[in-house]
Amino acid sequence: MNRSSHFVIIQIDATKLKTWDCLLGTAMIFCMVVSTLGNSNAFVFFSREKKTLATYLYTAITALDFFTGINFLPIVLTLFSGREPVLFGYQGFCTIWTICMDYFMDISTFLVVLLSVTRTIKIVFPFLSD
Repeated sequence: MNRSSHFVIIQIDATKLKTWDCLLGTAMIFCMVVSTLGNSNAFVFFSREKKTLATYLYTAITALDFFTGINFLPIVLTLFSGREPVLFGYQGFCTIWTICMDYFMDISTFLVVLLSVTRTIKIVFPFLSD
């Protein structure tokens, strides 16, 4: 039995690949703009609110999500440069970028879980003060 029979290799025309890269890059730019504007406005709002555990968590989540959105810029640069590595050509940048992406996503997820737990406690015990 031929082990490679499960795989189909398709040759993609470079012009189609460039079109898809441009489309994906444009979509990522749109998401970055929405993410940075929305999270920066939310950060300012929550930083001015009365300081409770929930507002601290919301502030931290919006800050991390803001930086997560900004962190996709090197991918966009790579897509618009014809898949040249641009910033990803440097080993140090790749290491730092990977650590940041993992950290931002993991800590943001943890904070959302923590926020969900605090909101659940608030629902179960409505008269418990913050």
